[in-house]
Amino acid sequence: MRVLFVDEKSWIKKVPYTIHYLAEQLVARGHAVFAIDYDDTWQRTSRADLWSPQTHQRVAKINPTCTIDLTTPGFIKFAGLSRISTLITHTVAIARVLRQERIDVIVTYSLTNALPTILLGRLLGIPVFFHSIDMLAPLVPHPLLARPAEWIEQLLIRGADCVLALTPVFAKRAARLGARRTAIIPNGVAIARLTPGLDTTALRKELGLENQRVIAFVGTFTRHVGLIPLLEAFAQMTWPDVKLLLVGDDIVTAGHERRVAETRCQELGIQEQVIFTGLQPANRVPLYINLADVCISPFPPSTFSRYNIAMKVFEYMACARPTVSFALEGTQSLVPEGAGGVVYVQSHAELMQAIRRLLDTPNECEALGTAGRKLVEECFTWERVGADLEQVLLESLQNTEININIEAVKQ
Repeated sequence: MRVLFVDEKSWIKKVPYTIHYLAEQLVARGHAVFAIDYDDTWQRTSRADLWSPQTHQRVAKINPTCTIDLTTPGFIKFAGLSRISTLITHTVAIARVLRQERIDVIVTYSLTNALPTILLGRLLGIPVFFHSIDMLAPLVPHPLLARPAEWIEQLLIRGADCVLALTPVFAKRAARLGARRTAIIPNGVAIARLTPGLDTTALRKELGLENQRVIAFVGTFTRHVGLIPLLEAFAQMTWPDVKLLLVGDDIVTAGHERRVAETRCQELGIQEQVIFTGLQPANRVPLYINLADVCISPFPPSTFSRYNIAMKVFEYMACARPTVSFALEGTQSLVPEGAGGVVYVQSHAELMQAIRRLLDTPNECEALGTAGRKLVEECFTWERVGADLEQVLLESLQNTEININIEAVKQ
């Protein structure tokens, strides 16, 4: 099978996430994988730097032996025109790859080139799959574009041959919006890398945490994460021997969200209790998670967060770390209360209370961690999720009914 992934973020610069794991899983299973992306982190180096030329390379994000064929079409490097220019350059590039590489199926994550992707798929008789992993409209950088983004997302949902939904509630939403078919393809975990019991002695010494208890968040800093209300709630508590560890950064805005959070720490007077590590290599992430006594997913309830589940929740569970999360529909639909090592809360006050209780009850922490590790081993390894995606794509080529659902995932 020959698969084209279409995205609108930088494949190389973005931290590894769903699209990278699934693409490389298909390569590992013997399929040829191609990708088209857009460098959303572009910056001009001079006044004359007005054009980013097309590039083509073989890349791997996670497994060096599982390379994909990546094309980054050219675009105008001018605010307001860069994405508009990709309507032309991406259409040409997608058409070329579809014809020259004899693509069998398309998996898209992109709003920008949604229409040409669907139209070219129809024209050439190639099934198009839209992987619904986020509420896309809240992700657009300008509020005026939110409504058009909603329309384009609905176009994708209705025009795709199948919507691959990150969670069961995403699948229900897609069905309400007119999806022809849906299949549950959740996030997964690299359990060989993300394991409990790692020796964090050296890292604790490096960070000055030898005699401290640690609350950790590991992930990309965006305006949707809720760092500021998290810091404000943390500042209200008395934590004589507790540090808040924030691992990550915001690569799209060149660290803007991190700088805002650091400034707020200064204003709240908690700069000595909060540690910002910046971006960390993927091979060090398991150490930071293992270092924590309690891990958190601080995404507050919102239109953006309601339906999805942060990949980090699975990674915390894989490392057998007790996790505290807001009670979001998407997260609870995959990890029910009491079944997978996650404690759910309704407010920031409850979040802090749950953290304090867990810090004071190591037996409960151990039980939650064990349950979380067991659930990801049984249901949410990338190998299993990749196999489910392969089955869905192959069934589309055989014109058989797609029947992957969350019950099948959990069996």
